Amino acid sequence: MRINWKRFAFVFLLLQVACFTVACSAAWLASLSSMLPILETLVTAAISFVAALSGSTVSPAITAAIKKIGDDVAAEIKNVQDLVAVYQANASTGTLSQIEAVMQSIVASLGNILAAFQVTDPTTVSKLTQLVALAIAAAQAIVALIPLVAAKLTSGEPVKQLESDDKLAAGTLNNFVKGMKSTYVQIVTEKTGNAPVDKALASLPQSL
Repeated sequence: MRINWKRFAFVFLLLQVACFTVACSAAWLASLSSMLPILETLVTAAISFVAALSGSTVSPAITAAIKKIGDDVAAEIKNVQDLVAVYQANASTGTLSQIEAVMQSIVASLGNILAAFQVTDPTTVSKLTQLVALAIAAAQAIVALIPLVAAKLTSGEPVKQLESDDKLAAGTLNNFVKGMKSTYVQIVTEKTGNAPVDKALASLPQSL
């Protein structure tokens, strides 16, 4: 199965267009917050997939290295959740900048998972790449949102316009999440013909 990256590119473009007029009120923030547990589940699924193959296709050393990266990402996601709470209490561009920086670090860490995965079996590599790429897409969507919201904080636009734009951005984020969920199901349920890989995939959550 190939991830439909054209579809994701289209949704990502919609996300960017909507967020050029995003407001700094509750709807977009609730949608963003709902993406963080999904991102965490994606990362956990990727790490669990590797762990399920440890000792056979994947060496224990590689498994340990990737688990360490996964633990670091989980801590970074928790940091973002804490920063979102700070922003909810007192919206500021400074807090948004901190969220953006942590999310960029998460994107880099997710890339490190693939760099550390020195495995030759193509089916195993393909499935892990799909899982990690989906997590990266989620993180990058959040990263793209932050500077646009920061610009709105100082825009001085009328409240009604901000509220309307807020709903538009939230709806676009929610559509993005729906696409992610659908793609995840395809990744974990598609049979590869590689028995260990299929067994590892079956051990993962079958939906987000």
